[in-house]
Amino acid sequence: MTMNSTKADMWSWGAVLYRMTYMTPPDYNPPCYRPPLNQFQANDPYLLNVLQYTLVIDPADRPKAPWLVQHPYTITPK
Repeated sequence: MTMNSTKADMWSWGAVLYRMTYMTPPDYNPPCYRPPLNQFQANDPYLLNVLQYTLVIDPADRPKAPWLVQHPYTITPK
């Protein structure tokens, strides 16, 4: 069995952002990034993009950490 902590960290980042956005943990039924029932989707397209790519069940399909570091959602404007 191979441990892939970076890919687990990517799920964790997405789960934390999801919880902060929707006040509930993500569902483990794909697509996991969708908002909970009876809640509107967040308006920030960058946030939605991060959720879409990090909250993926198969770790092999999640991006690596540099993707998140370079993502417009995580870059601080100068």
